[in-house]
Amino acid sequence: MSMFVPSIEINSSDLENFIQFAFKNEKILKEFGGIRIKLNSQCQLALKKHQISCIYSTTQIIIKISKDQLIYSVEKKNTKKYIQQQFSITDEQIFWSFLKDSQNKLAHSSISRVENQTLFYKKFSKGTFSIHSIPKQLLLQLGGNKVLDHIVSSLTRSNGPGGIYPLSNNEHELFSLIYHHQGTPRHWLIIPVYKREHLRRIINEEYPLICLEHGRLLIDPLFLDKHHKLIQYPNQFVILSTRVLSQSFTEDSSWCESISFALPSWIQQGYAFYSPSHFTSSIPTDHQNSSSDQGLRDDINQTDLSNYFLGSVQVIIKQCQTSSFKYAFILHGTAKQLKHNFSRPIDYIRLGPECCVKYVDYSSFLPADHQSYDKQTIAVTNIPENVSEDDLRRLFPNSRISNYCPARTIHRKSASIKILWGYAFLHYKNVQQAANAIENAQQYKIYGRTLVVSFYSKNNRFESITE
Repeated sequence: MSMFVPSIEINSSDLENFIQFAFKNEKILKEFGGIRIKLNSQCQLALKKHQISCIYSTTQIIIKISKDQLIYSVEKKNTKKYIQQQFSITDEQIFWSFLKDSQNKLAHSSISRVENQTLFYKKFSKGTFSIHSIPKQLLLQLGGNKVLDHIVSSLTRSNGPGGIYPLSNNEHELFSLIYHHQGTPRHWLIIPVYKREHLRRIINEEYPLICLEHGRLLIDPLFLDKHHKLIQYPNQFVILSTRVLSQSFTEDSSWCESISFALPSWIQQGYAFYSPSHFTSSIPTDHQNSSSDQGLRDDINQTDLSNYFLGSVQVIIKQCQTSSFKYAFILHGTAKQLKHNFSRPIDYIRLGPECCVKYVDYSSFLPADHQSYDKQTIAVTNIPENVSEDDLRRLFPNSRISNYCPARTIHRKSASIKILWGYAFLHYKNVQQAANAIENAQQYKIYGRTLVVSFYSKNNRFESITE
């Protein structure tokens, strides 16, 4: 069942005091998930007259996840050229019919995100409205520059018929304001926050590793038992409420610009004082076994995280360059281990009071020197003294030792002693055998010492194993 969201006409006074206008309509926003704003004849916008050329675009390949379910995956590929679709879209029915008919071939969409550009003036006269006035209003200023720096407008262009904006969410109690500059209508589907968890349960029953918030899903309205929709035309605003899920498509080429803003509920929930790590983006997928830990304790180390995230095969800790916060990438041996750790309540005492855990796209977020893995070879480190190759063969059956460096003791000039723990690289005949070893990583011990087991990479190939 679908229902159109309310449409409200705004006058110049309410537009100039936009935050107060949104606050007055907050109850409607949260009930429907959004509202459409029409400008009356007195409203004046501080808009630029010249056009902006698009250099890069994102070609989106739309693939049906399952023949039985009306859920699509939207895969992105950056390119300097976009593919012009040879079809015409004039309404919602034609758009979804095209996707269904394209299930045996690839459908394409093209969206350009124009970085550091805007069609609103940043300096404007009184009596005119620009979305750049919003971040400077009182509520967001309470978060300081660390918050304000992350609240910038986003300009996008749909480059042809069926430009798709996949399912996404508004986080951190922030609202979104979207202006339609010019072009064809934009069709929105909005899932209010009170229907969000219900949708998550339905999808997870069939696809337990699909994440609604990862920005790569498109859901046919027929799959939903209840949702709201609207059609946005040029010179209209749309406000999306906090924590809603929304997706949209354009009939043909169009320009839109959006920005986030806050209402008093943002302060009541404490988001004004969150660290910038909470504004990072994560792009999870249903086939990658990686999570990220953000806002970690200053004194936390790799051993702490390995012990906490059972089944993890590699931990990479990084320091944020713009603040004092730490974050880490946790690679898991299997999707099952990842799901278990992701669903656990966070131990804020062990990890840090501002820690949050997210799925991430492993290949997009990890440094290049951590991405080259041999899935048939494992690295075993932390090996104590007096361990022979036969001991390793008994502990890791079906493996072949390609390299083994035993532990050794170094006597320093200062009369202190340092132990360099041993390491070995073990090769298996197939990926499954290596994956089984990784899955059981926590059980491997020699002489009471727990071994560290991970997939082989060019990074750990040259690491020194020390204590």
